[in-house]
Amino acid sequence: MQMEGMPHLAINTSFGDKDIACLLNRPVKFSVMLQNLGSEPIKKIKVMVNIPQPVKIPVKVKSIGFFAAAKSKELIFKMKSNISGDFDGEIIVKVRDAIVNTIPFRLRVAISHMGHQTPQPMVQTPQPRAQTSQSRVQTSVYSNSPNSAASPRQDINDINGPMIICPNCNAKLKETSKFCTKCGYDLSIKIEDTEESNICTECGASMEKEAIFCSECGKEL
Repeated sequence: MQMEGMPHLAINTSFGDKDIACLLNRPVKFSVMLQNLGSEPIKKIKVMVNIPQPVKIPVKVKSIGFFAAAKSKELIFKMKSNISGDFDGEIIVKVRDAIVNTIPFRLRVAISHMGHQTPQPMVQTPQPRAQTSQSRVQTSVYSNSPNSAASPRQDINDINGPMIICPNCNAKLKETSKFCTKCGYDLSIKIEDTEESNICTECGASMEKEAIFCSECGKEL
């Protein structure tokens, strides 16, 4: 977009007219691209990002002291929230301390991969476990054992299999669970992997840190 007060300064954002999507407690990046279309340099440019808590931005203000003619500059910002929901913010561009443009945006924080839908908890209803011939044999052995009444917990673990802990709410779950039955957390997301990965602002998919394009929707990261 081109501003009325600064006809030679063009501004574009990586998200365009769409919402910015991210996952709960996962950082998301977006960029503001500036271009000096004139023949004279522009001095003292500031780009600020304002958004309410609990959204956290490590660096809220970035400055360009001398912006040469016919040059372009990309400023990258990061955001993260520990609460899901929609948050309205704005990007303010100043030249020599005078506001020349304000760009509104919306950050949508979801619990798991949900695209641009309104974040809602996802709870999976446990399905009855089919009893195999092996489990029937185990149950028979335990029921006939004189110590069966003293070890009911061992019987349950042997039949249901090993358990895991949800990294988001610490609930005990089956090892084969894909989502947490209490908070809806996507158990396929590894914390140590997502901290070093790119999150697509278009579809919310997680990519390798070195990825340039999203493997799900093809958007440039």
